[in-house]
Amino acid sequence: MIDSNPMIIIISDTHLGASGARYSLFEKLLIEIMDKIKSDEQFKQNFKSLIILGDFCDLLCDSFKDIGKDFQQMIFEKIDFLIENDISVPIILGNHDLSVSGDFDKKFRKRYRR
Repeated sequence: MIDSNPMIIIISDTHLGASGARYSLFEKLLIEIMDKIKSDEQFKQNFKSLIILGDFCDLLCDSFKDIGKDFQQMIFEKIDFLIENDISVPIILGNHDLSVSGDFDKKFRKRYRR
């Protein structure tokens, strides 16, 4: 059976780990979605996916280990709630989601010398 009103939400550029990013707005969105799932059966049945369209993290600014620790309660536990409630949460990589493991300045120092 096909749902009559399937719904997805698409967001992008949350840049977890970057200074100046508005994490509280992303957290507020996740809380609103969670509350609707808990209180509105029709919403829960129709809501199929939260698509994160690039630059979810900002690994140019921070390490994934630090991002995971810093945003565990604020973001990741809420995403876990969505997944546990059969909501798909695909993350499409953006250029800031690509790790530059190690010291950024040291790794790219050769570029500065040219």
